[in-house]
Amino acid sequence: MLFADTPWPRLFLNTYTNKAHLKQAINSVQRMYGQTNTAGGLRTLRRWMFSEQWGARRDSMKIGVVITDGRSSNGRKKTLHQAKLTRDAGIHLFAIGVGFRIDSTELHGIASRPQEDFMFKVGSYSALNHLKAMLATRLQCEGT
Repeated sequence: MLFADTPWPRLFLNTYTNKAHLKQAINSVQRMYGQTNTAGGLRTLRRWMFSEQWGARRDSMKIGVVITDGRSSNGRKKTLHQAKLTRDAGIHLFAIGVGFRIDSTELHGIASRPQEDFMFKVGSYSALNHLKAMLATRLQCEGT
């Protein structure tokens, strides 16, 4: 799912029948520009993206990766509230801040605990590639 001014569900878990097609779809996602409506993105993630209607399995681990380039346009309080509701719903949240205008308090509040395992900062979007292998390793360990 992407979000800027409004959330945009882009990839549903029941759309892809094999790993190769899912990876291809993920790699084709382009960054959205606009406001940073993190609270709306988290609410949509919790309500829709992990619903059985869109392919979530009851017995599977639910993991969300929030990549943000700054402060939420709708305010830290709303974002932190939605992050708590999302974590309380059993969704593990990785929070990745990109750039140098990050609200660290907000990023900490989004991330699951322990924060040192679920929160990261990078200087640019191109630096996200360095996190791929590390996240893949962590996700495999968490899933076993």
